[in-house]
Amino acid sequence: MTKRIIIASITGLTLGISCWGGGILLGLIENPSGIHVANILAHRTLMGLVIGISTWKIHWALRGAVLGSIVGSLFILFDAYIGMPYWLLFGILIPVNAFYGVIISFTVEKILSKEVKF
Repeated sequence: MTKRIIIASITGLTLGISCWGGGILLGLIENPSGIHVANILAHRTLMGLVIGISTWKIHWALRGAVLGSIVGSLFILFDAYIGMPYWLLFGILIPVNAFYGVIISFTVEKILSKEVKF
């Protein structure tokens, strides 16, 4: 279980770094403050931690999508507070959080098992 948590958390942190860099490159994050960067990294790492400690016995992709959406909703609330447009929050970030959850869950399953069932 410890290996699963570590892999999921590191994957979440890595996705947080790519999310932050992608947001800057696409112009979605114009003046990144320290708290905004910390929020992105913390939420993606938290997403990995939650997926890593989850013992929910459902398909890995569904588990990742649901848990990614739930943890990602906290990120969306922060972004709504700082004034991001709602089309971006609900049109892009909800599906992206679910997708990040699936990536984390897939990575954990792929590393810890010989074969991942699609």
